[in-house]
Amino acid sequence: RQHRAQVLTALGLLAAYAIAAVIFRTTLLAVLADNGCDVTDPGAACTTSQWGTGLTLWYNHPIHLFWQVLTYSTILGPAVLAMFTAAPIFPREFEQGTQVFALTQGVSPRRWWVVKITVALAPVVAGLTAWGFVLRWATAGFPVITADPMARLNLPVFAILPAALFLACAALGVTIGIAVRHTTPALALTLAVSIAFLIVVGENSANLLPSQRATTPISDAVLWVSSTDVDRPVGPLADDPAAHRTDVGYLDADGREIGTSAVLFDRINDCDLRAFQGVTARYGDAYYEDPAIADEVNDLLMDVYEPCMANIGITATYIDYLPGSMLWPLRLVVTALCAAIAGLALAAGRWRLRASIGKR
Repeated sequence: RQHRAQVLTALGLLAAYAIAAVIFRTTLLAVLADNGCDVTDPGAACTTSQWGTGLTLWYNHPIHLFWQVLTYSTILGPAVLAMFTAAPIFPREFEQGTQVFALTQGVSPRRWWVVKITVALAPVVAGLTAWGFVLRWATAGFPVITADPMARLNLPVFAILPAALFLACAALGVTIGIAVRHTTPALALTLAVSIAFLIVVGENSANLLPSQRATTPISDAVLWVSSTDVDRPVGPLADDPAAHRTDVGYLDADGREIGTSAVLFDRINDCDLRAFQGVTARYGDAYYEDPAIADEVNDLLMDVYEPCMANIGITATYIDYLPGSMLWPLRLVVTALCAAIAGLALAAGRWRLRASIGKR
């Protein structure tokens, strides 16, 4: 009963978000249909819309703000829920002195610790697991959302990751609460530590698995697409929308990476400028709107761009990436990492609790 209010509030909040996810899906489908946009091809032109393509509509329509609210609240959710449900578990006992009564009723400190944590946190872990899959369902079939699911703002949002991240944050919150023994500082520290943990995971999770490399000779580069194709993916990852780019750079004639610098970028930009000056001199601005001459424009660009890049020692570009097939392995690795952190944090909290109340 002690934790019923927190648990029910957390589950009620997740239920409200699940309803919001259903509303989001139905609204997005209606918006795309009303504007004549192809759900499965965001780069295609919309037939009855002033937006141009589905991708342009997505980034300019209020429905995108709706999605951002769902995304960022899901990313921060583990930290906020850990502060709300995990951090106060033991400080309230210490502040009110009720741990003395509980431990004189034939209950061992270990059982008391396990039961309180399980009762307070297990329902929230289950609720966040369900939420991750509800959100995955709500976005299924929308390539503009599901592309690059391993990106730092996408990976924590779907499937098992919200629950895994909460588990780690909650374990940290439990231990912080045992250590500081007062509710208010425990809440503040849990929120701060949890947000820092989420930032570290978000920035580094894609590096937990080895990347693959795709190289493109400068001679095969696509420098230009017409305005009708500008929202369509190009390059070595175009056929794998679930792939995640981890690095990009330039190679010399021996296949060695060329370190980036402001001077190098200035020289590359100069090559771009010189190439497009030739195109503008020949076609004016018409080349931008005419897809029929896109290949011809690229050939003209390459006549200037390729030798210019060779003069500064660049013969190819590379992209390091995780293929889309690595999405679930990455999710499982991050989940295992969160479970390990949770185990270590809870073990530390258990040790600190024993030191505080004495072993029975």
